[in-house]
Amino acid sequence: RADQPTLQRAAIRHVNTGRRRRKLAAVLARARRAIKRLLTVLLPRVVSVLLRALLGTIRRVVKMSAVVECLCSPLCSYVCAGLSSFAIVILIGLGSLFQQDYRFLGQDWKTEAGLANEHEIAARNCFITAAIYGGFLGLSFMCCLSNKARGRSL
Repeated sequence: RADQPTLQRAAIRHVNTGRRRRKLAAVLARARRAIKRLLTVLLPRVVSVLLRALLGTIRRVVKMSAVVECLCSPLCSYVCAGLSSFAIVILIGLGSLFQQDYRFLGQDWKTEAGLANEHEIAARNCFITAAIYGGFLGLSFMCCLSNKARGRSL
């Protein structure tokens, strides 16, 4: 009779273990169905969307290569280098005039706020723009060298 509570506990444990197993089996079955749905329905859709995006990118690259080929032509690179050189010279000269507060620059470039340091701001902007044109001059010079190495001429 002393063993009877122990047997009852063991029986309860056995019943609880069975319930746990059934719950676990139900969870695993739902997980299997979700994975099967993921692999059969969602994954092909995602792959198809990614492939379409990749193919669209490849088509754009092919179209862009023709544009790049045109922009890297010898004539285009020489014209870009000449215009960039001209802009650098003009902008550095104009920036130095603004920096010296040259009085014959007129009033058209001033803002409505009428700040005291407008000349300094305009000079800095001219120098920044000249530096940007310097970058484009470098790119066009690289295109000129590339064209020369390929044997492409005007």
